[in-house]
Amino acid sequence: MSYPGFAAYSAVKGAVEVLSVYMAKELGARGIAVNTVAPGAIETDFLGGAVRDMPDLNKVFADMIALGRVGMPDDIGPMIASLLSEDNRWVNVPSGSKCPAARPSNEASVEKPIPGPS
Repeated sequence: MSYPGFAAYSAVKGAVEVLSVYMAKELGARGIAVNTVAPGAIETDFLGGAVRDMPDLNKVFADMIALGRVGMPDDIGPMIASLLSEDNRWVNVPSGSKCPAARPSNEASVEKPIPGPS
């Protein structure tokens, strides 16, 4: 879904997601995982607090989300902490990525590979 006035924001957000895929491929050989967190609509001051302060807009976003509600600021911190923990050391770029850089290659093995999607 797109909204007027969000072209630049959306383009940059997409660019960051694609950049993370390429960085994951480039840095994976050094054992460095790269991820992008894009949580969607969160009740914050973004857009002047519109999602938080405008019930109708909040409902529009909530209806698009599988959990049936927009996120709260406290939903994000624990997820980031989990992603950064040693338990998630193998999490690296979206597994469903269609970006060629995220696909496994047939090149020579590297010191500490992070396997891509099959």
